[in-house]
Amino acid sequence: MTMDKQSDSVPYLPSRSTSTYSRKRRLYCTNGLYLEINHNGRVKGTMNEHSPLVVMEIVPAGTNLVCIRSVYTGLFLAMSEGEVYTTKTENEECVFKDTLSKQFCDNYMSKKYLSKKLVIGLMRTGSVVAVPANSAKDTTKYATQFITKLPGT
Repeated sequence: MTMDKQSDSVPYLPSRSTSTYSRKRRLYCTNGLYLEINHNGRVKGTMNEHSPLVVMEIVPAGTNLVCIRSVYTGLFLAMSEGEVYTTKTENEECVFKDTLSKQFCDNYMSKKYLSKKLVIGLMRTGSVVAVPANSAKDTTKYATQFITKLPGT
């Protein structure tokens, strides 16, 4: 394991071959939307489960750590200081802690900002936001729990 040049406090794993270790999944949010990364890098929720833009590669990055990459666009999902964005190159902001909720759903918490406990949330309007984990229980605004589905099911 190597350290990122920007921060000595957060370990970062070097890039892995996504075709060898990844699994392809659609991330279905409990509010009825699928996570989508479109061509211009916008991250949003969509009801179109058959869109090629909703198929993601879940790439292992360590114990309970993953990177999320769009199969169609090749862009990585990342989080910076509470902002969800995409990037062409894998970096430490692309690493998420994958935890299983009591309802057997996946939650994705930023590894770099573990002290802030920021998780990926999806609003009913389709906007993707970084949500403090302690406020993630307010399901009237956004949902933070995802069910991983196989593509084509």
